[in-house]
Amino acid sequence: MTEVAQSLRDKTAVCGAGLLLGDYSDRTALSLAVEAYRSALDDAGLEREDVDGIIQLSYGYDYVVHGRWRKGYGQTADHEMWRQGLGPHGESPAYGALGPVFSAAIAAQRYFHLYGGSSEDLAPIAMAFRKHARLNPIAVRRAPMTREDYLKSRWIIEPLRLFDCCQNNDGGACIIITSAERARDCRKPPVYISGMQGVHAGPQFHNLTLPGLGVAQQEVYRYTPAKEDLYAYQMAGITQKDVDVLITYDAFSPLVLFGLERFGFCGPGEAREFVKNGRIEIGGELPINTSGGLLSEGHVIGWNLFIEAVRQLRHECGERQVKDAGIVQYGSFLGESVICR
Repeated sequence: MTEVAQSLRDKTAVCGAGLLLGDYSDRTALSLAVEAYRSALDDAGLEREDVDGIIQLSYGYDYVVHGRWRKGYGQTADHEMWRQGLGPHGESPAYGALGPVFSAAIAAQRYFHLYGGSSEDLAPIAMAFRKHARLNPIAVRRAPMTREDYLKSRWIIEPLRLFDCCQNNDGGACIIITSAERARDCRKPPVYISGMQGVHAGPQFHNLTLPGLGVAQQEVYRYTPAKEDLYAYQMAGITQKDVDVLITYDAFSPLVLFGLERFGFCGPGEAREFVKNGRIEIGGELPINTSGGLLSEGHVIGWNLFIEAVRQLRHECGERQVKDAGIVQYGSFLGESVICR
């Protein structure tokens, strides 16, 4: 823990957020990104001239933070399956495994092989996030989901069913960040960035997989996060017990299990029991992905997850608002995290 990192705690803040989700098949990704940008400016009470710089994703159809056009996915012109040596998520295109779901399914198979359990242990995740989405007027999937509904949904790749897989939708998202001092002069209450950490690289940190599962070149061991794996908590001056809401990347439901264990909310192999009995629902011990997440709210490359964190801390979430939410953590299976208050 360096003095420099500590000195950055709460020095920057989110002052504006804009989000579009749904079916915009007659729109371009660029137009969706621009609309999200304008919405975020209005949210912050700022003008375009007030913005000093823009950070965007690197895909060819992105602009101001992110715009997503679902018809581009899975096509020959899609950048997703061709970058990083034909398989950014551990796919094997030469063998016909073209989608990230292949890698997520293999990781889930390994997890259940090592720790026990089955696909039925994923049902509480999909059901909880659908329950949250039903309280979210902009969520893409809002139909009720029972355990029977989940179990009847078709297999995609065992042990993953249809409802274990995220949305493919149109959308745009934008977050505006400024200094804490400037944020206090904006239209909405500032959401301070208290802690953060990035991802590691190497064979032990395979995409869509928790370390230690033995996927691809990984070793097999019971992963328990070390102090250096929990840097964001140290920077923010908190522990897991202080987190009121956890936001985690849920392109596929087993990633929620991996995220919980990656940040030490439970021990190796314990997440499949942790998510049961309403514990991760609003009103439970640790509400997770209160908007419905990528599984049910929609998919804007995860930016909508950050926006939900902002809205929870502003207490703007209506029926899905977590009472007295004061600290929200974004933390994924890969190890990156942002802690806000």
